[in-house]
Amino acid sequence: GSDNRNYEFSYTKPWLDAKQTSLSFSFYNMTNEYDHYKAGGVLDSTYDRKRKGMELTLGRPANDFVTNFVTLKNRTDSHVKHISGTDYSQEPYLSDNFGTTRSLTLSRVFDSRDNVFNATEGKRYSLTAEFAGKSFGGDFNFNKYTAEGRQYLKVGKSQVVALRLTAGYANGNMPDSGKFAVGGSDTLRGYNDDEFKGDKMLTLSAEYRFPVAT
Repeated sequence: GSDNRNYEFSYTKPWLDAKQTSLSFSFYNMTNEYDHYKAGGVLDSTYDRKRKGMELTLGRPANDFVTNFVTLKNRTDSHVKHISGTDYSQEPYLSDNFGTTRSLTLSRVFDSRDNVFNATEGKRYSLTAEFAGKSFGGDFNFNKYTAEGRQYLKVGKSQVVALRLTAGYANGNMPDSGKFAVGGSDTLRGYNDDEFKGDKMLTLSAEYRFPVAT
C-alpha cells in the first residue's frame, strides 16, 4: 500500500533574465509499490519504496537549438515494506541500495523538434553527466554518463517514424534507484517497467506512430 501523504510539486520559470535563463525545481515525497527483476526479466521481489527530496535546475540557451543545464539533486530512497519475494530490507543490500544521493548534473541538449510534446519532424540530441559524492554529504560516490539521440520522420499526412538511440556508462557505487533502467512505455515498449537495470546501457528503438482517431 502507498503512503497517503504522497506529494510531488514542480515549478518552472522559463525566462528568469534577459539571457533567457530558466529555473525549475521540484519537491517530492512518494511511496509506491515497486517490482524488482532478476536477470532474464524474472520477477524477484515486490516492495514499497519511498523517494523523498528536491531537484533544482538552471538552464541557458547557447543558440536557437542548443541549451545547457545544471541540476542539483538531494534525494533519499528508503525501503518501506516487504510485500513478496526476496526481502531486500536486509543487509548488505539495504545500505548498498538505499540512502541519500546528492549530485551535480551537467547537460547539453540540441533540439530542433517541431513540437516537444508530439513531434512529427526534427531531432533531439543530449549529453548528460551526473557526479554524486560523499563529499556533498550523500551516501554514494558515482559518475554517470548518458548520451541520447532521437529523430522524427514524417510519413504521409499524419504518420511518424520515431527513432531513438540511448547509451550510458557509470562507475562507482550507485543505489538501485540511480542505475540505468530499461523497460516500459518510456524506454522499451513490450517489457515491464525497469525490467533491466545496470551500470551500462545501450538501447535502440524504432516506432511507427499513427493517430487512432481524427
